[in-house]
This record gives sequence, C-alpha cells and structure tokens, in this order.
Amino acid sequence: MASWMLIIPATVLLLWSSQFRSPCFAWAQHRVGLELELHMPLSNVEGAAKMLAKRSDLYLAKRCDGDRRKVYRPDGGISPYKDGEDRVCTRYWVVQHDSSLDDIKNMTSLELSSRAKAFQDLEGDIDAVSDALCDLDARITKSCGFHVHMDMTELSKAKMKHVTLVNFARLWVRLEPLLLAVVPPSRRDNQYCKQVAPFLRGKDLWRLWYGHEYFMARDVKELLNPDGKYHTVNFPDEDRLYHTLEVRLHSGTVEAWKIKRWVKLCLQLLEVCKAPWDEEMRWLVRRGSMLHLLTLCVDEEVSAHIFRRAFHFIRTYPHVKLPDAVSWLERASQHGYPQSGKWQEFDCTGCGERFPSDIPLSEATALCWSCLHKPDGGVKLSSPEIIEKPTQGWPLNLCGCCGKIFPSKRPYLGRRLPTCRTCSGPGAISCS
Repeated sequence: MASWMLIIPATVLLLWSSQFRSPCFAWAQHRVGLELELHMPLSNVEGAAKMLAKRSDLYLAKRCDGDRRKVYRPDGGISPYKDGEDRVCTRYWVVQHDSSLDDIKNMTSLELSSRAKAFQDLEGDIDAVSDALCDLDARITKSCGFHVHMDMTELSKAKMKHVTLVNFARLWVRLEPLLLAVVPPSRRDNQYCKQVAPFLRGKDLWRLWYGHEYFMARDVKELLNPDGKYHTVNFPDEDRLYHTLEVRLHSGTVEAWKIKRWVKLCLQLLEVCKAPWDEEMRWLVRRGSMLHLLTLCVDEEVSAHIFRRAFHFIRTYPHVKLPDAVSWLERASQHGYPQSGKWQEFDCTGCGERFPSDIPLSEATALCWSCLHKPDGGVKLSSPEIIEKPTQGWPLNLCGCCGKIFPSKRPYLGRRLPTCRTCSGPGAISCS
C-alpha cells in the first residue's frame, strides 16, 4: 500500500456514511430568512411592491410607521397589517428602501426580505420571486449583497445554541478562504462583509480551537465580529430580540439556482455543528484536508456548485490573487469540474465495490484505485462494503501530481497527496 495512506478513524467513516441518510434532511427543516439587495426600474418602493406581488403571486408587506405595514396583494389590492408581539414577519415577504446601495438613475434601491420559514417551505417562494424579479428587469451592482439568516431560537430552547455557535465559528474560520473564492472579488474585500479569520491571532485563536464551548459561546461575537455585524458571518447578540446567525458573504443575485444552493450550503454547515464534536471531528476541522471537510459537511450538488463558481471567478479575474490557503484552486481550475456535477461510476471487476472515476473506463475491465495497484488485480469480496454512492457524494481529493480534483470511494487521510488515475494508472499521461 502506498506510503501516504493512513488508517481512517472509525468516527470519520461513520459520519461519512450516515450523516445524510434520512430522505428528509434535517437541515431543510431549519427556519431561515433571506435578504436580497437589488435595484428595480421603478420610481418608488410602493410601485415595486405592487408589481412584485402581482408577478410573483405572493403577498408583499411594506413597513410604515411603527409596527404598521401595508400588504400588497396579488390581485392589486392593499390590506393593513400590524406586527403585534411577533416582530418577525412569518406571513409575508417584506420590501423596503435600502440606502446603503449605490444610487442609479431611474432605479429604486431595495431590500427584499423573505418570510421566516423552513427552507423546504420556502423553495417555491424563491422560484416565484426570482422569476418576477427577472421579468421586471431587476439589476444587481457590486454594492448589492445576499444575506442568509438562520434561526437559533429552537437551538436555544434545546440548550444547544452555545455548542452550535462555537462549532460553526470553528468551521467557518477553516472554510472561509475557500468560500471567498466562490464569490466575486468585490465581496472579498468589502466594508459590509469583512473577513473573520484574519482577526484571530495567538491566544484568541487558541481559545477558539481549544476553549470549552459553554464559555467560548459568550466570546465568539467579540472575537469574530469586532466591527459589529459587517463581517462574512454575523453572530447573534444575546441582548437582541432576534437570535439569528447571519451569513453576509454572498454577492447580490436574483437567480433562484444561486440562492437555493447558497442557502443549502449555509444550512448544511450549520447542521454539522448542532452536536458536540469528538476528537476525530475536531482534528478534521482544525487540521484535515479542506476537500475532505467540505465533502463531509455538504452534499454533492453543493460541492459541485462551490467548485464550478470558484473556477468561474478564477478564469474571469485571472489577475486577482486567491487566499494562500486555497492557492491550489488555480491549478485545479485548469482541469475543470464535471458540468453535471457528477462523476462517472463503475463496479470494480476486482473487489466488486462501486467506485467513481475522473476518466472514462471500460465496464468489463474497470478496477478501483486499490485493485489497480495490486499485483493480482484485487480479490473479489464476498460482501463488498461500498455498493452505491454515498448520499452526500464521493469523497474528493487533490492530485499531488497534476493538481486536479478527483473522487475516490473512501476518503484518504494521509500526509502526502494522492494521485489521480490519469497520473498513477498504467500508461499514465504526463502532466508536466
């Protein structure tokens, strides 16, 4: 066996195989709220609310004085509405003027906020609003952002809020360089979404990684949000009425596919943080491969979206430097990522297990990576462990030779980088 291979901790394999086993994923039931910043070719907010309600077939509320609102109906009518004790608007989408955006002639700057609902109940609204905004010729500029608010109320009641917040802080600090590559350069150095990782140094960084969750939860806001809410992630204040974890990194958009995949990313990362981590998981978050960590936390669709978007911005802005922690993305972008987001799959003629491949193979002679490097071509297993693709997708690796991202049937946790099939198989093509 190659020298870089390492015995995989049982906990990591268990997480890999069972995290997304439920057909109704828990993350999709988490309550979430969205904020879309945009410009519309209308003279005022009232006109925008009226047109959006009609085109989207949704009720839209506009805030008036105090706790009063006007609700614009799809039939063109207007109804009064009062928030009352529940200041969170769970019944309607809300539209209001946004003075933080650039002024554009003959355009109105808006912030459109969704109802606070479980994501699985909000997907239809997202499609309807996206279609309406595109029909009305909504515009996005560099000053626009897209924010995701994840509700922490239920976690507070279950006394799991402190564990979730600290775990999310640790996970975000580790993945922030990769997520910065997924957004345009205008969001990477932005006064409204400053990075959080650069603020952690020395003793503060040690406290985040090794401090007890109960005590660290009180300090996360101070450590990662020293300039208030204007960071890539905004942690909740204990004295605020609403307890939401806000991700502010994404650029403005009105496209439903971008909105839904980014919300899925945020919710799936949060889901991983809802329970205390054991030592293996702590090690993986702190020092493990960023690719392994990402594919453990999110599903195949989200992983594919992340890399395709990162490669898009690398090619669009070739002179913009990436963070050092993800400089490997530049070489990986030269090889691309499957357009469908899915890898080719085969049944190994040696051991009988299912495995993915980054290149086409013959079904009659296909061998997995392990059997390919055995003198006898591998021995047929009486009960193969891997008979189908894991629900969250195949583990991803970075080729130590050509820099390509490629899949494997099991995660490789070793010091040396593995090599892809093109670089290591018989008749390998030179990647120099």
